[in-house]
Amino acid sequence: MANQGIHQVDLMQWVMGPVTRVCGHYTIAGHHNCATEDLALAMLEFESGARGSIVTTTTWTGAQITRVGIHGTRGAALISNETLAEWTVPGDDEPLEVGPVNIVEDMVGCIRGEREPACPASEGRKSVEILRAAYLSAECEEWVDLPL
Repeated sequence: MANQGIHQVDLMQWVMGPVTRVCGHYTIAGHHNCATEDLALAMLEFESGARGSIVTTTTWTGAQITRVGIHGTRGAALISNETLAEWTVPGDDEPLEVGPVNIVEDMVGCIRGEREPACPASEGRKSVEILRAAYLSAECEEWVDLPL
């Protein structure tokens, strides 16, 4: 999950808001010579009451696919391979806020003191905590509350 899905976890928690609890599971499903999981799953509960799921794997044999889908009573958004593939929110023509076009330029500007980072370290810590909770949940076989 940390290798294959961290950026999707970043995006999900950025759009959906704080996660209050996590249930995780992982296994070695296809690469039995592997020292770590090749399939990981997590269910999330958000502060808003929304639910989410994460599925990551290295057992897929086709081209790499990354997707973050969000749907509710007012519409849906699907981000597929880093592109907004679908936006069906009636009356809302402004999809998700656009981040920096070039993350290297953003980083260099921060190092030079010209700007604050578009995504500060505190945002990354949120995703790492979600992953830690998923792995802890998998080990203890029960839901884990956040913050840890």
